[in-house]
Amino acid sequence: MDATLSPSALFSPSKAAQQRAQAQDWHHVDTWLSSKYPGRSVPSFERNEDTLAALIALAGANERADEERELVWAIEKAALKDLTDEETAKNAKNANSVHQPVLPAILSQLPGAGQEHLESLSALSVAANAPSSSANAIAHAVVAQTTTFHTLSQHLAHLTALHSYLQNHIQGLRLLLSDVKGEQFKPPRELPKQTADWTRNTKILKGKIREYEERLANLTSGPMPGPSPRKGGDVAFGGKDATLGKLAELEESILDLRNEVQLVEKDVRRYEDLPPSMSQARKKVELKELELNKLRDKRDRLFEALVERT
Repeated sequence: MDATLSPSALFSPSKAAQQRAQAQDWHHVDTWLSSKYPGRSVPSFERNEDTLAALIALAGANERADEERELVWAIEKAALKDLTDEETAKNAKNANSVHQPVLPAILSQLPGAGQEHLESLSALSVAANAPSSSANAIAHAVVAQTTTFHTLSQHLAHLTALHSYLQNHIQGLRLLLSDVKGEQFKPPRELPKQTADWTRNTKILKGKIREYEERLANLTSGPMPGPSPRKGGDVAFGGKDATLGKLAELEESILDLRNEVQLVEKDVRRYEDLPPSMSQARKKVELKELELNKLRDKRDRLFEALVERT
């Protein structure tokens, strides 16, 4: 049973036929609208007889306009083809009747070596890239070619000299790099041990210096008792065996130790930027080498810029 039929149409054949015709019209209208506006349809509340009549009229007018446009397009296309064929035939006829005999006529009137001269002139014009075969145009083209050749030769000589300089400089840099990577620039294997020893000795000497300074301060600031006669004529302080001579020797030894500590600290400061590990020290040396290479590259670029300006 047709789902588009209303309950009243089941008992009226005329209404059933009318509703079937209306359903076919709506199907035609929906198909036309989907071809023009994909994904859009007539809302359900607009589906009435007036809307259907207007849409049927609009679809019919649109189809007739499309047919007329296609007909006009076909006629214009056929007319254009006829005109093109006619123009092509006319041009071919003119070329066969006028242009073809010109070259044989010119060649037949040339002297014996004229054809050879004509071919030489045309070849020279093509080689010199001249706009025409006149003597003035060919002369200008030859001068321009000569100037270009001279300019390119100068540039080539400059580039060749620069290339040679860069090759020599690169060779020198490679030799320098091989020297830097040699054994003489590598830190000694015993460097960490020496650094640790120097650091330990420095701490020990600093402790001794403080100890000697305290002892000297105690000797110089303590109470000095009266002199008592001793065997040998020495002067004793506080019942101890410290004499003025020993005090001077002690002060001299303290000064010597201080100088020694300063020398050791100076030696240690030369290696204070290096880490204690051998691998870390080598990495730091390699980083310094990279910085050196960057500075040299910067110097080379500045030199090249200076050469180009000159």
